[in-house]
Amino acid sequence: MIMKLNQCIRRDYRIAAGLLLLAGLLAGRLLAGPVVMQTPPPAPVQPQEQADDATNNDMAVFIPNPNNHDGSLPEPFKFEGMIFRPHGDYQFLYVNGMLASPSNLHNTFINTITPGVTVDLGRHWTLDYSPTLVFYSDSAFHNAVNQSVSLNGRTRYEDWLLSFSQTYNHSDATLSETATQTKDDNFSTAIDVSHQLNDKFSTDITLSQNLNFVKDLQDSRTWSTLDWLNYQIAKRLFIGAGLGADYTTITGAGADSVDEQLQGRIQWRATDKLSFTANAGLDYMQILAAGEKNPLNPIYGAGVQYLPFDHTQISLNASRSVGTSDYYTQAQNTEATTVSLNISQRLFEKFYLSGGFNYSHTDYTVTEPVVEITPGGTLKFAALSNIRTDDDYSVNLRLSHTFLKRGNVALTYQYSDYISTAGGYTYNSNQVGVEVSFAY
Repeated sequence: MIMKLNQCIRRDYRIAAGLLLLAGLLAGRLLAGPVVMQTPPPAPVQPQEQADDATNNDMAVFIPNPNNHDGSLPEPFKFEGMIFRPHGDYQFLYVNGMLASPSNLHNTFINTITPGVTVDLGRHWTLDYSPTLVFYSDSAFHNAVNQSVSLNGRTRYEDWLLSFSQTYNHSDATLSETATQTKDDNFSTAIDVSHQLNDKFSTDITLSQNLNFVKDLQDSRTWSTLDWLNYQIAKRLFIGAGLGADYTTITGAGADSVDEQLQGRIQWRATDKLSFTANAGLDYMQILAAGEKNPLNPIYGAGVQYLPFDHTQISLNASRSVGTSDYYTQAQNTEATTVSLNISQRLFEKFYLSGGFNYSHTDYTVTEPVVEITPGGTLKFAALSNIRTDDDYSVNLRLSHTFLKRGNVALTYQYSDYISTAGGYTYNSNQVGVEVSFAY
């Protein structure tokens, strides 16, 4: 009886995997879209204490997969309390319909090599450096060397939890906003402080700085904070109220701005296999140079995690946000709405199949002087005007297999549709590739 039940379960898994693959391929046939080329991200970097917290988090439905950080594999590169973890990634892609400039589509092969090393500085700190070499077969694109450096720390002191993150990224990739290869240097700093006030109340405080420098376009510097007061209704049910503020300076185009935010949120682990999170509020932006306050902007986010079986993960997320436009100089700000659905399934105990659908809608707005005639004379004030709208649809599939406990090989596919009201920015593309990675 038990053997028959196991056979039925395996058969159902195979059928579900086949249906998932067929659905992804059909979706790819129905949709048309652009590819925004992104180099492979560096290997995940997090202190051991943070990994332990993620595993023991009572609100987490998806438990992180074990890796060589858990001590189950030999660690041959130790030196005076530090552990060096070399890692490497090679990706071969064929992309059709890739924009070299507006309205200028090309097909190209792309070879991407990402060597790197992560250094564990005890249990609380990690440092990672990962350069990425990108080679194009089509001369319409120039080869590039991207850079990524990150330092992460995490520690506890009594009822306090402190986290720190500093990253630097240099990229020279084709972006949807520019429809061409664009050099971008980004420095990001974040400090997170959490404190348990008593059995019911806790606080989360985030301070961050983001410096973004885009060649031949514009630079922005943003300082922000978002602070939450949380209340625990039940063991797996939390609500919270948050206040936030951003200050952004812009060089090149646009004007400095100040944002204030007021939000509420709820976090609920409904069952062992299902969790919900949602936040909503208002963002109040003021364009300083114009001297006029803009209307309130609604912002929100929501997410669902579902684990129907031990090795099946389904997540659904949606959000709306406002921010600064650094890649389209005619615009001052962006208003973005995104929706994503992702599914992951283990097959035959050794393979993983994952797929996803993503949609984003972005409005680019500019501050324009508007003249109003009043009894006392003429008064100038600012108004936001929508000058460009982009819609991005994409479907992706990935079939991966682990080898020698430290390696991973994967087949990847992406089909996207990018529609823009700006002339020459609409395009569609297929992306097919293979990726091999290895990490100590």
